[in-house]
Order: sequence, then C-alpha cells, then structure tokens
Amino acid sequence: MKQPMIEFEGERATTYDERYQKMAPLKDCLHLLADQVFASLPEEARVLVVAAGTGAELLYLAERHPEWIFTAVEPSKTMMSICREKCAQAGVGERVEFHNGYLQDLPQSQAYHGATSFLVSHFLLEADERRAFFREIARRLHPGGPLVNADLTHLEGDHQNVMALWLQTMTHSGHTLEQLQEYEANLKRAVSLVSDAEMKALLVDAGFQAPTRFLQTALISAWSAQRV
Repeated sequence: MKQPMIEFEGERATTYDERYQKMAPLKDCLHLLADQVFASLPEEARVLVVAAGTGAELLYLAERHPEWIFTAVEPSKTMMSICREKCAQAGVGERVEFHNGYLQDLPQSQAYHGATSFLVSHFLLEADERRAFFREIARRLHPGGPLVNADLTHLEGDHQNVMALWLQTMTHSGHTLEQLQEYEANLKRAVSLVSDAEMKALLVDAGFQAPTRFLQTALISAWSAQRV
C-alpha cells in the first residue's frame, strides 16, 4: 500500500475529533449499524480494525462486547498514540493489540471473525491498489467473516447536490472557508470517489460475497460483505 497523499500527523491528527465533533451523529449511526452487522459474531470474537484512527469504532464495539479482542491497525503515530490513550482510559487497552503501520505489514496470526475499515480506502487512488487492500483484509478473515467498510463515495445522479449539502454540513461543524477550500482541493487530488456498483465490484474481486450498501449519510456510504 502506497502512503496516502494526505498524512494524519501533527495538528491534523490531534484536532481531528474536535473538528468533526458536530458531525458525530453521522458516525454514531454507522457504529450502531456496524454492531448489528456483527450480531452473529462469537462471544469471544477477534476483530480487525483497519485505520483505527483515534479509536472511535473500536471503543464503541469494545464497550458493548467485553469479551471481544481487537487488533488496531493505524499508520499515523499521532493517531495511534491517541487511540492507545483512549483505550487505556476506557479500560479496554488489555484487549487491544496495537499495530502502528500498514495492514500488509501486520503479521498473520489467528484469523479474525470480523473487520472494519472506515474512511480509508478512498485514499487509494488506483483501483488495483484498492482491490489489493481489500484482499489483505479478506485473507485475514475466517470464511464468512463480515467486513464493514465506509468511504466517501460518488452518488450517481445526485452527486453535485449531495456534495453541496456535505460542504454545508462541514461549515456547520465549524470549518472555516480556508479549511473548506483545502478540503475540496484534497478531494480532487487525493481521494477516489467510487460509485456503489464500483465498490461492490471491488469487494467481490477481492474475495468477498454479498456486498450490500446499508447506509448513506450524505457523502459517506457504508457496505457490509462476507469473506468467501
């Protein structure tokens, strides 16, 4: 996996949660439904959290499933440090293996029962690289193990209007005009927005079956799929 064009280090990492706090209801909905996708996981499930960031989805799942064991994969040293601290404060740190690096460098051990990948694959600009990323997840899952993936996406027919709504929501969340201009520039140069059909094809090619888009919150879409 190539290093994404946008790095989440320094101030970009330390202010991440604060900058998107007013958009938290969108995240809450994703976490709620992801947990339901994982409803059939065993009581002592092993869950892979790819691009764990500051630990939001990990903490949500760990609180609700006290027997689950997690592996948090995050290349940003700053974000991984924040994730470690939050897990320690929540009393779940002993149930988390922290891997500060990329997924392909994670040693393969026991297979995982489920995996999450939130807002990361859209930074992979080439389809082949994105497909390889999902294959790395698939080969670490038990057969039938579910993946929940969420990304910024292209909404055919409605994209322009939804993009305007998305940027208005970011303004509401406190982003300045300068920050919005930087964000729009980053979307054009460093993010690949694929359609629902394209995402489903990528997941199938990577070794998953029954990909289903189960959520759309403005520009963010989420899919579930099971490893073949």
